Parts: sequence; structure tokens; C-alpha cells
Amino acid sequence: MIAFKILLLIGLMQLLLKTERPGLCAGIYAAIIFIFSLIVDVSFIDVIIGTAVSGVLAFIYFWLLDRFRDTFTFWIIFVVGLVLGVI
Repeated sequence: MIAFKILLLIGLMQLLLKTERPGLCAGIYAAIIFIFSLIVDVSFIDVIIGTAVSGVLAFIYFWLLDRFRDTFTFWIIFVVGLVLGVI
């Protein structure tokens, strides 16, 4: 699962660099989290709350990546996001 999240974030980062749309990347991330949370036996309310929190945090993450696109700060944000995404 950890490798999947890392690959997902790397793929979405590539999509962000091509489209410059952080909302699209955050929406895809939230949708995937929603689907996998439904597969795992978790209550529906927990799935909704977890997806909402993940979506907001993903939007902030991708917005920051888009904002600091051509700077060294981009890579710091990217690595911190990967570490936090795995945890």
C-alpha cells in the first residue's frame, strides 16, 4: 500500500505539472482514497470524513506544488508530502 501511495503521488505530481490544475489532482486523489476506504471494512461516516480531510489536505499540497513550481521549495514540499502521505 505504501508503494501504491508513493506512485500515486508521483503520478499526480506529473499530471499537475502538465495541467497546472491542483483541484483536478486533489479530486483524483480523494476519489481513489474514497474507493479504497470503501473496500476496506470501514463505516461509511468514517469514509466520508476521511475522504473530506484527505481531499482538503491534498488540495493544499497540490496548490503549494503548483505555486512553487520552478523553485527549490517545490522539491522540499514534494518530499515532505510524500513522507506525510505514507504515514
